[in-house]
Amino acid sequence: MRALGRAGIATWAVLTLGYLAYPGTALAQLGGFISRLGQRMNQAGYGNGYYSYGGYYPYGNGYYPYGNGYYPYGEPYPTAAPTARLPATPTPTANVIPDLEHSAAVANNIVQTRFPAVRSSIREELAQELVRSLKERIDRLESSLRAALFSEADKTAFLAIYKRSFTEDTPQFRLARKNIKDLDADELRQGLDIDGIIDHEARVYVVKLEVSARFRTFREVLGGQSSAEFDQAAKGLLKTYERIARLPKFNDLSVPDPDQVRAEVSRLLPFLEVRQRLARARETAAGSMVTMDKRFRIVSYPGLPKDTVQAIDPQVCLCLWGTGTGTIEVRDAELLDLGVPLLNREASPLAETPRPPAPSGAIIYNPKSSPGTVHYYVTDGVSYELKPGESRTHEVNANSKITYDRGGTLGGNITYQLTAGTYKFSIQDRAWQVMKPTFSVIIDNSANAFDFQCNVDGQLRVVPARKTLQLASIYPISIRFDRGEGQATSCKLIGVDLIGETPQVTVGVAPGSTALDLFPGSSQELCIRPMASESITSLTQPGSATPARVGRHEDLR
Repeated sequence: MRALGRAGIATWAVLTLGYLAYPGTALAQLGGFISRLGQRMNQAGYGNGYYSYGGYYPYGNGYYPYGNGYYPYGEPYPTAAPTARLPATPTPTANVIPDLEHSAAVANNIVQTRFPAVRSSIREELAQELVRSLKERIDRLESSLRAALFSEADKTAFLAIYKRSFTEDTPQFRLARKNIKDLDADELRQGLDIDGIIDHEARVYVVKLEVSARFRTFREVLGGQSSAEFDQAAKGLLKTYERIARLPKFNDLSVPDPDQVRAEVSRLLPFLEVRQRLARARETAAGSMVTMDKRFRIVSYPGLPKDTVQAIDPQVCLCLWGTGTGTIEVRDAELLDLGVPLLNREASPLAETPRPPAPSGAIIYNPKSSPGTVHYYVTDGVSYELKPGESRTHEVNANSKITYDRGGTLGGNITYQLTAGTYKFSIQDRAWQVMKPTFSVIIDNSANAFDFQCNVDGQLRVVPARKTLQLASIYPISIRFDRGEGQATSCKLIGVDLIGETPQVTVGVAPGSTALDLFPGSSQELCIRPMASESITSLTQPGSATPARVGRHEDLR
């Protein structure tokens, strides 16, 4: 206030008294006074802003909140922006941890025991192709037998022999000609005897006529639907042909060996039977599957897409593998020929384990073979009981321990460090002992023509066709897999009851089944048709320790 001086004090007094008498005029005068006073204060070095009696607030760049939002000289001062009010924090919806062990997708495996039913359009085309193929094959067989069949030249030669004794207008000659036309070899043979024709070459012509008669009958039955008639006609043809093939006259002729003819005739039967089954089979609904018998016929049919298989019924399926030959082929087959790992009658699959224990923490087992119940407690001080075949999982940390009474001759409690892994109770030296084993298994897929895909402890593993794969873990090994097209998912557990020497399980199909399963033992022991196996790189499960020798826990006391 010293800078105001006497004049300033006097002026202040006058304005104050004036305000009391005339408030409006006094306020206007006061505003002008304060403004002039601020200019003087700036000149005197009071900073960059105005003092608290007008203009800027001395403690910052904002205006002093003087009165009800206005400066003393009537101008409103700016107000601070209102602070935004944050919404109340919402309560989050509870999260659910999925059961990854059981919700993880399992890749599909292939087991060729069931195939889609043949479509109606393919059935119609196949029926026509079978007729054409049969005709082509019987024509080829006739061509190969040409030298043994009765020809027009043979007819001329035989009638020339008859003319030596009878003229063309005689009943004997006319009857011989009729027998030839009817292919009646028996009547022609009797005519030679009755008419007294003694000529060795004439007898050969009669045998050739009999072969032609048998062949005509054989061709006719191929157009029918009876396998029994085919079998009877085939036997008659082969018997007659074998007789003529032994005649000295035919040694110099290029006729096929009887065994060759027999093989050609036998190859025609499957075509006939496939045609019969196609005619009798009921048409199935679109998308339906047909389960094949253990033994069946495979028809290589060019009308199918490459590397596909469809079924007419349980005993006939169609396929086109590789490049195809462009012609229909039929052969006998069985499931083994499709790469199905069929096992012998003694094979029995591993038991199902729908919900195996999660591979985490410390899993404590009392195996099924245990003679009694065991009691123990862990760091939490809670007492636990395990009956034979039971297990319990505990979370572990750096201070986790397990304590139990050894019983028997040793007696007293004993405490071990408890870490991640599996623990097994057993009786040794007449006292309860706890061991920390490791687990391993060899999956043998050597009898299977397709890759075996499975989830091992929640992770995808693939065992290639004709190979084996070894797995190891500090926990019992859970193997989940698809059993094949349309079959349920299976889960097996390689657990405490298989501790010791690395067990081997075989991927196979049990007798009478159409689905894949896992069986204890090797494929060499179990499969009907064992295959040489080839091992691939062994895999230790992620997060598992290097397999150690089975024995007691090393971190004792």
